[in-house]
Amino acid sequence: MQLNASNLDLLFEATDEFEDALTTPRNTASRRLNPHTDLTSFMIILQCERNSN
Repeated sequence: MQLNASNLDLLFEATDEFEDALTTPRNTASRRLNPHTDLTSFMIILQCERNSN
């Protein structure tokens, strides 16, 4: 399988979960999070075309 990596501009969009993870306060009076905890999640959709050859 060969992947063509051209024309990938503007295909990536941040999900709500990703944006929330970036803006979640790490330490508040009522909540303490490990600063090394990764709260991000993401999904990548690849469109594939098949040659008829």
